[in-house]
Amino acid sequence: MLLGLELQGTSYTFKYQTTNRPTYERVFSGKKVVCERCPPGTHLHAHCTDTHPTDCRRCSSGFYTEFWNYISECLPCKLCALNQEETQSCMPSQNRVCQCKEGYYWLSHFCKKHTVCSAGHGILNKGTPYKDTECETCTDGHYANGAAGITQCTPHTACQGDEKLVIHGTDWHNNICITCHNITTKGKFQEEAKYCSNDIM
Repeated sequence: MLLGLELQGTSYTFKYQTTNRPTYERVFSGKKVVCERCPPGTHLHAHCTDTHPTDCRRCSSGFYTEFWNYISECLPCKLCALNQEETQSCMPSQNRVCQCKEGYYWLSHFCKKHTVCSAGHGILNKGTPYKDTECETCTDGHYANGAAGITQCTPHTACQGDEKLVIHGTDWHNNICITCHNITTKGKFQEEAKYCSNDIM
Protein backbone atom coordinates (compact mmCIF):
# COMPACT_ATOMS: atom_id res chain seq x y z
CA MET A 1 0.00 0.00 0.00
CA LEU A 2 1.32 3.41 -0.93
CA LEU A 3 0.35 6.30 1.28
CA GLY A 4 0.95 10.01 0.87
CA LEU A 5 1.74 12.70 3.40
CA GLU A 6 1.78 16.43 2.82
CA LEU A 7 3.81 18.61 5.17
CA GLN A 8 3.06 22.30 4.90
CA GLY A 9 4.79 25.19 6.57
CA THR A 10 4.96 28.92 6.26
CA SER A 11 6.87 28.98 3.00
CA TYR A 12 7.38 25.39 1.92
CA THR A 13 5.55 22.17 1.05
CA PHE A 14 7.06 18.69 1.27
CA LYS A 15 5.57 15.54 -0.21
CA TYR A 16 6.34 12.10 1.27
CA GLN A 17 5.34 8.96 -0.57
CA THR A 18 6.65 5.72 0.78
CA THR A 19 5.68 2.41 2.35
CA ASN A 20 6.14 1.27 5.94
CA ARG A 21 5.42 4.66 7.52
CA PRO A 22 3.57 4.72 10.86
CA THR A 23 -0.18 4.91 10.35
CA TYR A 24 -3.44 5.20 12.24
CA GLU A 25 -7.01 4.27 11.33
CA ARG A 26 -10.08 6.48 11.33
CA VAL A 27 -13.64 6.31 10.04
CA PHE A 28 -14.46 8.70 7.19
CA SER A 29 -17.89 8.81 5.51
CA GLY A 30 -18.84 5.53 7.12
CA LYS A 31 -15.75 3.64 6.02
CA LYS A 32 -12.39 2.95 7.57
CA VAL A 33 -9.38 4.75 6.11
CA VAL A 34 -5.70 4.38 6.99
CA CYS A 35 -3.81 7.65 7.47
CA GLU A 36 -0.13 8.31 7.83
CA ARG A 37 1.02 9.82 11.11
CA CYS A 38 2.90 13.11 11.14
CA PRO A 39 6.70 12.89 11.45
CA PRO A 40 8.70 14.23 14.43
CA GLY A 41 8.81 18.01 14.43
CA THR A 42 5.24 18.32 13.10
CA HIS A 43 1.65 17.96 14.26
CA LEU A 44 -1.65 17.03 12.66
CA HIS A 45 -3.44 19.86 10.89
CA ALA A 46 -6.06 17.78 9.07
CA HIS A 47 -6.83 14.06 8.95
CA CYS A 48 -6.50 12.22 5.68
CA THR A 49 -9.55 11.32 3.61
CA ASP A 50 -10.05 8.74 0.90
CA THR A 51 -8.70 11.30 -1.59
CA HIS A 52 -6.26 13.47 0.42
CA PRO A 53 -3.24 12.53 2.52
CA THR A 54 -2.67 13.58 6.11
CA ASP A 55 -1.95 17.31 6.40
CA CYS A 56 0.87 18.05 8.86
CA ARG A 57 2.33 21.37 10.02
CA ARG A 58 5.75 22.09 11.45
CA CYS A 59 5.98 22.92 15.15
CA SER A 60 6.45 26.59 15.93
CA SER A 61 9.32 27.97 18.01
CA GLY A 62 9.28 26.68 21.60
CA PHE A 63 7.23 23.58 20.74
CA TYR A 64 8.12 20.05 19.62
CA THR A 65 6.99 16.50 18.81
CA GLU A 66 9.52 13.73 19.27
CA PHE A 67 7.67 10.81 17.66
CA TRP A 68 5.42 10.04 14.72
CA ASN A 69 2.02 11.28 15.82
CA TYR A 70 -1.46 12.51 15.00
CA ILE A 71 -1.88 15.05 17.79
CA SER A 72 -3.46 18.38 16.95
CA GLU A 73 -0.85 20.57 18.68
CA CYS A 74 2.87 20.34 19.33
CA LEU A 75 4.03 20.03 22.93
CA PRO A 76 5.65 22.98 24.73
CA CYS A 77 9.36 22.56 25.43
CA LYS A 78 10.26 22.42 29.11
CA LEU A 79 11.93 25.39 30.77
CA CYS A 80 15.08 25.09 32.85
CA ALA A 81 14.54 25.61 36.57
CA LEU A 82 16.58 27.75 38.96
CA ASN A 83 20.24 26.63 39.08
CA GLN A 84 19.80 24.48 35.96
CA GLU A 85 21.58 24.90 32.64
CA GLU A 86 20.53 23.80 29.15
CA THR A 87 22.30 20.73 27.75
CA GLN A 88 20.07 20.23 24.69
CA SER A 89 18.24 22.98 22.85
CA CYS A 90 14.52 23.03 22.16
CA MET A 91 13.96 22.13 18.50
CA PRO A 92 10.85 21.08 16.52
CA SER A 93 11.77 17.40 16.92
CA GLN A 94 13.28 17.42 20.42
CA ASN A 95 12.50 18.75 23.86
CA ARG A 96 14.87 21.00 25.80
CA VAL A 97 17.06 19.07 28.26
CA CYS A 98 18.33 20.71 31.45
CA GLN A 99 20.57 19.62 34.28
CA CYS A 100 21.72 21.15 37.54
CA LYS A 101 24.73 23.45 37.43
CA GLU A 102 28.10 22.52 38.88
CA GLY A 103 27.78 22.17 42.65
CA TYR A 104 24.09 21.22 42.59
CA TYR A 105 22.02 18.05 42.17
CA TRP A 106 18.38 17.38 41.26
CA LEU A 107 16.16 16.58 44.24
CA SER A 108 12.53 15.86 43.24
CA HIS A 109 11.57 19.30 41.87
CA PHE A 110 14.58 21.58 42.33
CA CYS A 111 18.38 21.75 42.30
CA LYS A 112 19.91 21.49 45.76
CA LYS A 113 23.47 22.44 46.65
CA HIS A 114 25.86 19.53 47.16
CA THR A 115 26.67 18.65 50.76
CA VAL A 116 30.03 20.02 51.94
CA CYS A 117 31.74 17.36 54.05
CA SER A 118 32.51 18.69 57.51
CA ALA A 119 36.00 18.73 59.02
CA GLY A 120 37.12 15.19 59.79
CA HIS A 121 35.00 13.81 56.95
CA GLY A 122 36.19 13.38 53.38
CA ILE A 123 34.43 12.94 50.05
CA LEU A 124 33.68 9.29 49.37
CA ASN A 125 31.76 9.89 46.12
CA LYS A 126 31.77 13.29 44.46
CA GLY A 127 28.37 14.81 43.75
CA THR A 128 26.92 14.84 40.24
CA PRO A 129 24.02 16.78 38.68
CA TYR A 130 21.79 13.88 39.77
CA LYS A 131 23.28 12.74 43.08
CA ASP A 132 24.49 14.40 46.28
CA THR A 133 28.05 14.16 47.58
CA GLU A 134 28.69 11.19 49.89
CA CYS A 135 31.02 11.71 52.86
CA GLU A 136 33.03 9.31 55.01
CA THR A 137 34.67 9.65 58.42
CA CYS A 138 38.46 9.83 58.15
CA THR A 139 40.22 6.90 59.81
CA ASP A 140 43.27 7.10 62.09
CA GLY A 141 46.24 8.65 60.32
CA HIS A 142 44.08 10.55 57.85
CA TYR A 143 42.48 13.98 57.80
CA ALA A 144 40.19 16.27 55.82
CA ASN A 145 39.33 19.87 56.61
CA GLY A 146 36.32 20.22 54.34
CA ALA A 147 35.65 23.72 53.10
CA ALA A 148 39.21 24.75 54.06
CA GLY A 149 40.56 22.88 51.05
CA ILE A 150 41.38 19.20 51.77
CA THR A 151 38.13 17.52 50.73
CA GLN A 152 39.19 13.86 50.71
CA CYS A 153 40.61 11.87 53.60
CA THR A 154 44.36 12.26 53.12
CA PRO A 155 47.21 10.51 55.00
CA HIS A 156 49.09 12.63 57.52
CA THR A 157 52.38 13.88 56.13
CA ALA A 158 55.43 12.36 57.83
CA CYS A 159 58.11 14.78 59.00
CA GLN A 160 61.21 14.61 56.79
CA GLY A 161 64.94 14.91 57.51
CA ASP A 162 65.66 17.18 60.47
CA GLU A 163 62.02 18.21 60.86
CA LYS A 164 60.47 17.80 64.29
CA LEU A 165 56.83 16.88 64.88
CA VAL A 166 55.35 19.59 67.10
CA ILE A 167 51.63 18.85 66.73
CA HIS A 168 50.23 15.46 65.89
CA GLY A 169 47.69 15.35 63.07
CA THR A 170 44.02 14.77 63.82
CA ASP A 171 41.09 13.86 61.62
CA TRP A 172 40.77 17.52 60.59
CA HIS A 173 44.39 18.73 60.26
CA ASN A 174 47.78 17.44 59.13
CA ASN A 175 50.90 16.80 61.19
CA ILE A 176 52.74 20.04 61.91
CA CYS A 177 56.51 19.82 61.57
CA ILE A 178 59.29 22.38 62.11
CA THR A 179 63.00 22.52 61.35
CA CYS A 180 65.46 23.79 63.95
CA HIS A 181 67.29 26.20 61.66
CA ASN A 182 64.03 28.13 61.16
CA ILE A 183 63.56 28.65 64.86
CA THR A 184 64.86 31.65 66.76
CA THR A 185 64.71 32.33 70.49
CA LYS A 186 63.17 35.66 69.64
CA GLY A 187 59.80 36.48 68.18
CA LYS A 188 56.96 34.13 67.41
CA PHE A 189 59.10 30.96 67.27
CA GLN A 190 60.34 31.27 70.86
CA GLU A 191 57.87 28.71 72.25
CA GLU A 192 58.62 26.18 69.51
CA ALA A 193 62.39 26.29 70.11
CA LYS A 194 62.13 23.79 72.95
CA TYR A 195 61.30 21.01 70.46
CA CYS A 196 64.79 21.17 68.99
CA SER A 197 66.27 19.85 72.22
CA ASN A 198 63.35 17.88 73.65
CA ASP A 199 61.65 14.71 72.51
CA ILE A 200 58.73 15.13 70.20
CA MET A 201 55.28 15.34 71.71
